[in-house]
Amino acid sequence: MYLTQINKKGLPSIGVCSGRVGDNLPSEQDVVNLYKTNGIGAMRIYDPNHFTLQALRGTNIQLILGVPNGVLHSLANPSAANLYVKTYIVPYSPAVKFRYIAVGNEVKPTDPEAQFVLPAMQNIYYALASANLQDQIKVSTSVEPTLLGNSYPPSAGVFSEVANPYITPIIKFLTSKTGWPSAGEMAATVGNASTYYKNLINMLRMGHQRRLENL
Repeated sequence: MYLTQINKKGLPSIGVCSGRVGDNLPSEQDVVNLYKTNGIGAMRIYDPNHFTLQALRGTNIQLILGVPNGVLHSLANPSAANLYVKTYIVPYSPAVKFRYIAVGNEVKPTDPEAQFVLPAMQNIYYALASANLQDQIKVSTSVEPTLLGNSYPPSAGVFSEVANPYITPIIKFLTSKTGWPSAGEMAATVGNASTYYKNLINMLRMGHQRRLENL
């Protein structure tokens, strides 16, 4: 379970991760009904399951859609990323309230998939832009906890030296593509941008109840 600030009033919504690994699982429609009955306003799924996406139509449940690590290599190809978005996003939006595309799940710098995370994120972003969805749906990734050199307090969070060569280009890409102001205001500094995105990435890490931070 996690907390996320994504509802229209800016108030915390409860989000629950929904996985499909297990036996005797409820149907996708039953899962969505459970969310609605309990006032759960946000969901994260780990792959683009058509049945889940269909069940989410018209529910106004905010969705974080995960991109599995196993397809990162293919999404480093722009054509594959375009097809991915045309197959799993475009047919369902805006009836499904996609909020984020989390490209990769807790990939470590030493993992073979690490080299494909940033190209896949970039290609998914440009594919969303081609569909004129880049303002409604943001691209991010799920960060493995051990990449953090310090995590408390969150405002002082910093990535480890080992993780920096991997994560810094990703942060720079996020700074340029998710709307952080780069000029015109006193608060629009590189330091504030860095803090913003460290907290944003931490917030998108699922699996534990998260405290909302002042982004």
